Amino acid sequence: MLILFGLSSSVGASPFLECDPYGPDSLQPTAFEVTVNGRSERVAPLTHPDGSAYLRYDLKDLSDGEHTIKVKALNDVGRTESVEVIRKVQRRGEVFSLLSAPEAKDVIAPSRSYRGYIKQ
Repeated sequence: MLILFGLSSSVGASPFLECDPYGPDSLQPTAFEVTVNGRSERVAPLTHPDGSAYLRYDLKDLSDGEHTIKVKALNDVGRTESVEVIRKVQRRGEVFSLLSAPEAKDVIAPSRSYRGYIKQ
């Protein structure tokens, strides 16, 4: 499993942490583990009409300042998990910024296990 994520928001809404969808033919996550500043929680994936699963995590409760967010995808049935992805996010009022970009070691070429790249 592979995690690709960034920030998104709708007009007038708080931003969300999102990952690219896992295609319907790939191993689907049964949950995501999201850790914000050391506090972990399991988040159920959302599903597109085509069956692809993705993460959408609301960041509205983050206080102003810098925050470390760690995410990994889990598949409880196959007992597998993705590599943990770590990013730093800054909030100043209603403005959210992604402070850390993927490092070279976070980029994974396609293979039989992974169907793509980590990208920003």
